[in-house]
Parts: sequence; C-alpha cells; structure tokens
Amino acid sequence: MPHTPDRFDDVPEYTDQHGAHRESFAPAAAGAGATAAGTGGGFPKWPLVAAAVLLLGSLFLGFLLPRLTGSQQPEAGSPTTGQSQTEAAPSASERDATDTAAPAAPTTDADAAAQSSRAAEAERSRAAEQSRAAEQSRAAAQQAQAADRAAERSRAAVQSRAAASSSAAARSAQAQAERRAAAAESSQAAARSAEAEASRRAAAAQSSQAAARSAQAEASRRAAAAESSSAAARSARAEANRREAAAVRRVPVTVYNATRVNGLAAGYAQRLRDAGHTNVQAQNWRGFGVTQSTVLYNRAADRQAAEATGRQLGLPVVQTPNLQVPGVAVVVFG
Repeated sequence: MPHTPDRFDDVPEYTDQHGAHRESFAPAAAGAGATAAGTGGGFPKWPLVAAAVLLLGSLFLGFLLPRLTGSQQPEAGSPTTGQSQTEAAPSASERDATDTAAPAAPTTDADAAAQSSRAAEAERSRAAEQSRAAEQSRAAAQQAQAADRAAERSRAAVQSRAAASSSAAARSAQAQAERRAAAAESSQAAARSAEAEASRRAAAAQSSQAAARSAQAEASRRAAAAESSSAAARSARAEANRREAAAVRRVPVTVYNATRVNGLAAGYAQRLRDAGHTNVQAQNWRGFGVTQSTVLYNRAADRQAAEATGRQLGLPVVQTPNLQVPGVAVVVFG
C-alpha cells in the first residue's frame, strides 16, 4: 500500500532516503528512548544547544559586533548571506580602514544617497538574515519537538504494550486462580456429596438393621404368640378331651354276661370303673343276635362313649338300632 505523507515525514530522524514511514523506525526509536532514559530520559538536547550557541555567535559576530564597533555594512555588490561570515569580515575591515584613512573627504548628496542606500540594503540584509536565523531556529525547535513527541509516543506505546501485557498476564493469572478455586470447590462439593452419600448409606444400613431387628423381634413375638396359642390350643384340646372323657365316663354302661360263668360281667364292669367310668352295671344277657363279645350303642350321641369303652376293653364297636338299653351295652362271651 503506498505511503501517505504526514507531518512526521518532516522529521529527518524518522524518514529515510526511500521515504519509509517513521513507524518502521519505532523499535529503533524505542531502543534510543530506552538508552536516553538511562541517561536522563527524552531526546538528547546537546545538538540543539550547540546549534543555538552557533546561531547566537553568528548573529553576534555578524550584526551586533559591527554595530557596537561602528563598522559599515558591505555595499550591494559585496557578498551577502550566501557567503560565509569570514569572507564578509575583511570587506568591513577594509571599509573601516578606508573611512579612517579619509575622514576629511567631503561628502556629496550622491554619496549620502549611496550611503543611505547601502545602509538600507544592509538593514534589509540583517533583517533577512535574522528572519532566516529565526526560521532555522524555529525549524530546529520544531524538529526537536517532533523528535520529543515521537520519542514520547514510542515510550507511551512501549509502556502501553507493557501495561497490556501485564494486564493480560494478571487476567490470565486471575482466571487460572478462579479455575483452581472452582476446581477446589468442585472437589470439596464432590467430597461433601460422597460423605453425604456415605452417611445416607450408613443411615439406610442402620435402618435396615433396625428393621431386621424389629422383624426378628416381631417374628419372635409371633412365634411366642404361636407357641402360646399352640399351648393354649393344646391345653384347650386337653381340657376338651378331659371334658369329653368325663362326659364319656358319665354315659351309662351295662355289661352283659352271655355265658354261664359267674362273675364274668362283674369283672369287666370293675375294669371300666377302674378306668374312670362312673355309671357301670353288670347283668346277664337275655338278648339274641350277638355271637361274640361286642360293644353296642344305638344313638349317635353315645358313639364316643362306645368307642372309648371298646378301646379300654379291646372289643369291636357296633351300632344297632334294636338296642333297647340306654347308653352303651357290652356283651361278653368270655
């Protein structure tokens, strides 16, 4: 892209022969600014001071000294600002010598006019020289100010870059610290969550153990209750058996002797009494239809009494509707 000229191109220190822009010399300017900062900071002022001293010396030698000594200025044909002060000085000395050599020569109007013209020309030359000197001084001051501004901008750019780098490093360190803090917080949260989960599991295990103990206690209570119920049932059955046995023993039992053996029925009756029967009688059999020792009953209510009697005596039990005896009848044949 072509370079667009700007006011910085007027600074010789920052424009090369090819018209390169001053930014191309920014690193060198930054190094020079850093070197100058080590010796006091800013653009070195001694060239400007030397130029100002030389300019003031030239002004003093070229203008003030001749006026103080009364020397005349060169004529229009004499050398001007394009020549050096060393060349103009002999002409002034020669004129001083000429003026001194002929002090009494009469002056005419033409000479006076020529002298006035020469004085005006000399005044104009001095004014032009002063103007050029002032212009050069201003140009040198502007160059120095431009160099100072360029160096200041270079230093500001370096400082800005350093500050930006420091700020970026600080932000990166802060972000890293925040990430580490977040990671630590996450680790702590995970540890707290694991601890809470372990606590919940321990509580669940304790609850399970408590439930197991409660279930075991309930099972023990139920077993005890079942045992108690079983014992109660056994006791109830035993009581029922006792009551049934007592009821059976109260049923009338008549033992019949179907033989001619004396005391046979009485012997069986005694055996029943010894077993607990309370209503037992012994008689002789007068009936028929029975051929062997048998226990007979008629009503269904007397069945248990008949079966109990048959078990005690070891005799078969038969229900017969023709039995006219109340309770149970036992017919024995031997």
